[in-house]
Amino acid sequence: MDASELSKHVSDALSGFMKTGPVSNGHIDDVLDSVTDIVARSIVSVEEAVDSYRQVCDKFMVEVIAVKGMPLRAVVSEEAVPAAAESEASHSWGTLLPKIQDRNRFCIENFQRQAEKCSDEEIVHFRDEVAEFLRLIPAGGTKDKELKARISTIKKTIKFLAKWNRLFYTYKAMSFPAEVEYIFSLQDDPIAAEWHFSALDDQCDFRMEHDHRALNSTIYLVRNSWAMEKSYLDKDSAPYIDDVVRPMQDIGCMCNLRWLYNLRDLPSHFLSSYGQKVFEQTRVR
Repeated sequence: MDASELSKHVSDALSGFMKTGPVSNGHIDDVLDSVTDIVARSIVSVEEAVDSYRQVCDKFMVEVIAVKGMPLRAVVSEEAVPAAAESEASHSWGTLLPKIQDRNRFCIENFQRQAEKCSDEEIVHFRDEVAEFLRLIPAGGTKDKELKARISTIKKTIKFLAKWNRLFYTYKAMSFPAEVEYIFSLQDDPIAAEWHFSALDDQCDFRMEHDHRALNSTIYLVRNSWAMEKSYLDKDSAPYIDDVVRPMQDIGCMCNLRWLYNLRDLPSHFLSSYGQKVFEQTRVR
């Protein structure tokens, strides 16, 4: 049943209920269960959405392996012609590939968990919307125009549910490429990363798991960086970037990281006493 047919089916059921109102104690629950069930069975399932996402990730993985690096083409643009820039010889492909494969598994599992959450929430929202409408209809029915208008609002919700998987995918399309890019970015020896909040987060149509405004300008240390190995940094001055949920992993997150490579890029409290001495000596020179 396509979106139009589904919308009409629900609309007819609700319009019919408006004419009679509840005729028995369980009538409202029966209509509510029937309408909710048919909508839930008609939209794309979480399993189908995950399988589609897995195929896209696997396709991107093939491209990554083919060039042993980060393809220039983004997953979000499935019509684009593949292009790639090979990694520098210094990148140890044998070491990086298992890490990339691990993030591939993580992104698919994360997609499934979040898809289940969002799908369930949207179905619950639809059910609550229909339940509120049904409970406003008096016994014997009504022709109230304001109540009739609620059916149009419910139909809009159905149209959203009919395309939930496509919309959800747009918010998750870059999650795996972002993790691959993260792995390759670490090969350039950054010492920290600064979180940059994106206002696009506010445009997400699903309920986000976290509000990233508070993360804006937060600096995270890179574990085992050259500066850390030289004891230039205070290991307890900030959390590590590999311990947090990075940009593009939360639903609708469009934030990004700015990589920091030098001691002068960090606030002074990130440096150890030894690191501050070294920095001062270098700065004077």
